[in-house]
Amino acid sequence: MLSPTAPVFGNLASATSRALAGLQRSLLNEPTAQALAEGDGGKHTFATRLRSLNQKKQTELQNVQSAMTYLQLQDSGLQVGGQIMDRMGAIAVKARDPNLSRSERVLLIEDFRDMQESLNGLQSTDFQGHFLFQESIDFSSGLNEKNTTPEFPATYEGYNDNIYSSDQRHLTGQKIKRWTSIKDVRYDRGKVTLQVNSGTGEERYYLKQGNSNVIFDTGWWETSGNAYNGDKDQFVVEYSPGENTTYQFSSLDSDSDGIDDNASFHQNDRGSYVENRWGESVITNQAVSGQTSLTVVVESRSLFQASAIYGAALSKDVLDVPTGDGLVKISPSLFSTLYDVSVDTFENAIAAADKIIHEIDVLASSRGQLGVRMNELQHSADRLSLALSAEAKHLNRMEGDIAENVISNAKSRILLDSNAALLVHARGMNRELMNSLL
Repeated sequence: MLSPTAPVFGNLASATSRALAGLQRSLLNEPTAQALAEGDGGKHTFATRLRSLNQKKQTELQNVQSAMTYLQLQDSGLQVGGQIMDRMGAIAVKARDPNLSRSERVLLIEDFRDMQESLNGLQSTDFQGHFLFQESIDFSSGLNEKNTTPEFPATYEGYNDNIYSSDQRHLTGQKIKRWTSIKDVRYDRGKVTLQVNSGTGEERYYLKQGNSNVIFDTGWWETSGNAYNGDKDQFVVEYSPGENTTYQFSSLDSDSDGIDDNASFHQNDRGSYVENRWGESVITNQAVSGQTSLTVVVESRSLFQASAIYGAALSKDVLDVPTGDGLVKISPSLFSTLYDVSVDTFENAIAAADKIIHEIDVLASSRGQLGVRMNELQHSADRLSLALSAEAKHLNRMEGDIAENVISNAKSRILLDSNAALLVHARGMNRELMNSLL
């Protein structure tokens, strides 16, 4: 007969105790305990959360790498564009020779047009459905009150009769003159950056699509100081058929307070809007489809400064790339296809050469801005790569520890179950022996 104090029972009990202790150590091992303690409501372990964060960083890195590819393609395209413009400039210089024969000029014209077509093809390049470039068209040359001849409007084109019919203060003094700069921008949508400096003389600045559709109108506008040593105001106007024309106003005020004393910014249920110092709102109207002609108009009685740059891209064409460090804005680069210049005459060749030099400068500025963006993205890519590498090592160690604990846990359970079965079996044998002896 086996006594309850027989060694087999002591050994089995001891083994069971060791198995329980091993199981407890397995469950309370630090990585597993951390995984259980830091889980999302007990449903997700710390390792699962870390893996999710790791995947988020991987997505951010992919976005950054894609954006860098976008910028690299832009830079390559602008480099090619610069080479084409250099070739066009050389052609324009040759075309300025007054002694060229007709046949020689025809050859130059054809070569020049081929270069224009190359620039136009480059302009339409895209990456994953996003345009790399946008048209840059400068209206400023026609808005120079010193070097251009103004028109004298026979009748004043008042844009708001309700305002101006009872108040004629704007129509007194010197006769109003009008400067216009008109170009076919080839699109019925776009963005115009308008900078004005009127001083206290009050000028009116407006944009006209087609022959008559006024899409933006400042009304009679003042800036600080005078027209030549004062501070400019800037309006960035965006228009597209079927959508409300919008604008962003900023005062380029040198006193650094960012406030234009002659304009007021307001916001109500209609959105944000700006008024001149007379309380008259800047006016916008919807664009119409199919109208690619754009006219920038200045009406003035005195000195003024004005510049206007058109771009085909809108703010919605700007990509926001999340990098973990914040959003990096990626936008199409500006350059002109120079479609509106020619070398068909001696005079036009001179004008074309000047325009090409200007556009080469614009292109160089665009490449400089690309360099800044690429440096920002490279810094983000390096940071994300280092973080991913460190997290991957930590995650591998943690998952290895958890796997080891799971195996140890399973072994302990098996051993515990085996010992328990042996203990029950031994106790059964002891009872059978006692029964047979009795």
